[in-house]
Amino acid sequence: TEAAGSDGSLLWTHATDKPEASNWAVWNLNFVDPGEYLVEAYTAAPQAGSTLAIYEITASGNVESVVLDQSKVDGFQPIGTFSFAQGEGQRVRILDNTGEPSAAEKRLVVDAVRLTRIGDGGSGAMADPPGADPRARDLPSEPEAGPPRVDPVGPEPRSERSPQHVTGLDGRAMSAWVTRTKTALITGAAGGLGRATVERLGAGGWRVFATDLPGPRLDALGGADELIPLAMDVAERASVEACRETVAAREGGLDAIVNFAGVLEVGAMIELEEATYARLLDVNLLGTFRVNQVFFPLVQARGGRIVNLSSETGWQSGAPFNGAYASSKHAIEAYTDSLRRELMFLGVPVIKIQPGPFRTEMVASIEARFAQLARTSEHFGALLETVGALTASEARKAHDPALVADAVWKALSTTRPRAAYSVKPDPTRSLLDRLPIAAADRVLHLALTRLRR
Repeated sequence: TEAAGSDGSLLWTHATDKPEASNWAVWNLNFVDPGEYLVEAYTAAPQAGSTLAIYEITASGNVESVVLDQSKVDGFQPIGTFSFAQGEGQRVRILDNTGEPSAAEKRLVVDAVRLTRIGDGGSGAMADPPGADPRARDLPSEPEAGPPRVDPVGPEPRSERSPQHVTGLDGRAMSAWVTRTKTALITGAAGGLGRATVERLGAGGWRVFATDLPGPRLDALGGADELIPLAMDVAERASVEACRETVAAREGGLDAIVNFAGVLEVGAMIELEEATYARLLDVNLLGTFRVNQVFFPLVQARGGRIVNLSSETGWQSGAPFNGAYASSKHAIEAYTDSLRRELMFLGVPVIKIQPGPFRTEMVASIEARFAQLARTSEHFGALLETVGALTASEARKAHDPALVADAVWKALSTTRPRAAYSVKPDPTRSLLDRLPIAAADRVLHLALTRLRR
């Protein structure tokens, strides 16, 4: 029989002797008032069978581990007294790999923790267990008098949403309440669209793990407390998995993955080098696939969302010399649709963003690339020069990346996000795509032939 937990339902997992944790809970703490606090953990003897529960306390830059016998106390038992500094970056953490035999199936309670400031008296601030319904309490708009404000965040077991409120032991609303910072992982964060989205989410109060290839552009993103630059190559699974371990150790979950990592290649499909095409697909398509697959457990832990960057070329017919990039985005469209229709059964929304022309470093270099291809092309030299000039002209009229960042923000913040957000598609290409295919081919052939003369 399951015992009642801190909110009427006990939350637990099984202790294991595995080398790596399979389940965990993290309470990220944000202190408005620093000082000495008594930290207590909720256990439920005899249902809590672990005798080697290890609680890791990070306080004022120091990390201390305390072992509790959860089978002895039915309720809250003290972990210890710790000195906490003002602000974030402090936490209570418990993992399921206690070293106790997995076959023994000893219950490890990850229900709740409580913090009480020493010398203040009264009941402390308690983080409710995940899954508690915030509507079950009538919280006042203005907090009542109580202990100093402490903002615990979590707990965050892998299979549960984080709580969004805190109460005292008698059910009254306290002056301590949960203000969990939402967390996102953004790939391609050093590029134009990625960087704009990093800034937008940061301005909205999110903590952002900004990932990209190592280098000065990624280093330049550092500085803010809630912005964590991480080197990651989406084309290398080992790199993606290493980054996942870093994020999991710090957060335990993600509210969003935003996939911006990508490369642009142009050229005639009949002349494009196979290695060039393979690399583009490895980054644009398989890179998105790898990141979503590797980080999915962290997104599922928070009931988060996945955002994939498509393009207007993902739904338009392929243009001359843009076939490689367009085919990668057509693949992203199909992949995202299938992923969305799978993960809807797990409660994880999947959204695609379809930008038109936007100002990015990737687009800025395209004219020089066309000029280089024109000099070496066996069949399309003059035509490549013409299309390159047209593309460069369009690029100079490209839009502000902040518009894409706003679309991502809407996809992550709205209650019911759309399956796709189209952002400033090019009117001429959109019109051409509405024509019957044969008619569109004739119009394109005629226009490019005249411009080439």
